[in-house]
Amino acid sequence: MRPLRGGVLRRDVAVAVEIDANDTIPLGAALRQVVLASAETSLAALGHVLERAAGQLTAGVELVVRLDGQFEPVGLGELCLLGERLSLAAIADPCGDLADACRGFAGARVPLAISAHRHPPGELARAMAAGGFQVLLIDPARLEGGAEAVRGLAICAELCGVEVGLVAVGQDDARARCVAELGASLEACTWPLVVSAETAARLAGSGGLRVGAARRSEAPVISRIVFRRVSVPMRQLYVSAMYMRRTTERLFIELETNDGRRGFGETNGTAEVVATCAEMARKLLGACPLDHLALRRACVGPMTASRNGLRDWSAWAGLEMALFDWQGRMLDQPIFRMLGGGGETSIEAVCHIPALVLDEPVDRRDLPKLFADPGRRREVVEHTLHQQRHGGFTAFKIKSTGTCPEWDVELLRDLRAVLGHGVKLRWDPNANYPPAQAMALAQRLEELKLEYHEDPTRGIAGMAQVRAHVATKLATNMCVIAFDHLAQAIRQPCVDVVLADVVMWGGPQSIVDLGAVLPLLGFELTIHSAFEVGIGTAMNLQLAGALAPVRRAVDFGLENMVAELVVPRIPVERGRVRVPAGPGLGVEPDWDEVARYAMEEPVAFGV
Repeated sequence: MRPLRGGVLRRDVAVAVEIDANDTIPLGAALRQVVLASAETSLAALGHVLERAAGQLTAGVELVVRLDGQFEPVGLGELCLLGERLSLAAIADPCGDLADACRGFAGARVPLAISAHRHPPGELARAMAAGGFQVLLIDPARLEGGAEAVRGLAICAELCGVEVGLVAVGQDDARARCVAELGASLEACTWPLVVSAETAARLAGSGGLRVGAARRSEAPVISRIVFRRVSVPMRQLYVSAMYMRRTTERLFIELETNDGRRGFGETNGTAEVVATCAEMARKLLGACPLDHLALRRACVGPMTASRNGLRDWSAWAGLEMALFDWQGRMLDQPIFRMLGGGGETSIEAVCHIPALVLDEPVDRRDLPKLFADPGRRREVVEHTLHQQRHGGFTAFKIKSTGTCPEWDVELLRDLRAVLGHGVKLRWDPNANYPPAQAMALAQRLEELKLEYHEDPTRGIAGMAQVRAHVATKLATNMCVIAFDHLAQAIRQPCVDVVLADVVMWGGPQSIVDLGAVLPLLGFELTIHSAFEVGIGTAMNLQLAGALAPVRRAVDFGLENMVAELVVPRIPVERGRVRVPAGPGLGVEPDWDEVARYAMEEPVAFGV
């Protein structure tokens, strides 16, 4: 099991002991639960065993029965009544088939618990999303994939309102402590750690099992954070359904610890995000940078209950980026290696093509006149060919204003004709077409074999309408943009690809978590670009290099920026970009460029 990267969310882990039917319940250890394991096939005999065990419990200790899948579906109703009569905390693994168990406990007054190793992960994820059971028991030693597989299932459980309990029965003390620390890092792990009576007697104190040893006095702490707001011009006016913009405003974050080590981050440079980021920066001063999970909880709350939504997540993203960079530099490893290095190190890049080639913004009421001019379409095609010649791009995202279906169809036909079918094309109207119109338009585009449609219409419901009537995959960076949205997206299938933006989703840890959970839920993952410069681009590449589920080309908006603000530069060669190989993000701020594009004087927090 790999060591934790971000510390723990809680220091005290409650303990449960597992006993056999004939064992005596231990009275010495501080217990929250007793888990009685039984393969008894007679419901009457099982009832006697449970009654005897319940009679031995002290006040405040819950009783759980873990079965071996021995009951037939027809007998589950009586089993539920037995559990209700004895006030069991849960009944685990009552029958072999997961669907039968969920049906048998539907509407029951006793929670159903399921052991993860007994069923395929995808089946578990679908059952959780459907509300089929309430508790997921995970024994990391019996789960293929180790700690990362545990994390993926636990994140899925958190999204679906399912509690998680980890199991370390039969493990030595060191392994049990390791499992306890893993559980203490997971939001959904609210059930006690299940161990043997002997292990509980040795490890558990009066308050349970203590994990996450206190930091030594010489451990580094965050002593200084500096904000630098920059405005960087774009080479080509960005024209889409949402924006006509010439510049990108970003916040560069420099985080320093008392040992002189630094880390860098980047996020949106709007006044609202900067103000929120400043509040969070003050909370980080004096904290250990290795405890980023607890720091994230303190700044934004649980992953499914952020206090102020996108603004909080965007602010935290820049700070967490700096924490990841700091840790990579401390370990002398690039972030993608620090995170496991499961992806590629040479990443196919997606070039963004504006909906129109314009020198200056225009009134949107003038768009119909521009779209009526065939020469305007040729300009977009020529711009695309220029980008292909310049960077060797093999994948393009074609922006749309979402106002003229005929323009979109004809432009995409022209691009397919000149680029051929060996080039990937993505179409992105930023959800500006209503559902019925988006569906009809997407059907007309089927002949062009686009890689996917990105947000052709608005909302989960609208996207589900379109997806049900087209063969081309749908991707989103607008309707599924928070962990809260994923369970609904399973119940109402609306997308195939989650195009994750590291700022919008709240930092690199969220993207790592998405990489763990999305394959379980049947979604693909790739990385979105939204006007970041060099620091943010390096983070995107590090994540793409770390995460095996990222198999599609990633957005690359840096090509349109006049300056990258980092060294070494991040060039595109033959349509691909290499993951920076240096420690942390693998790049350093170009301080001359940062000063050149500064919007105001730097703001420092701390000493």
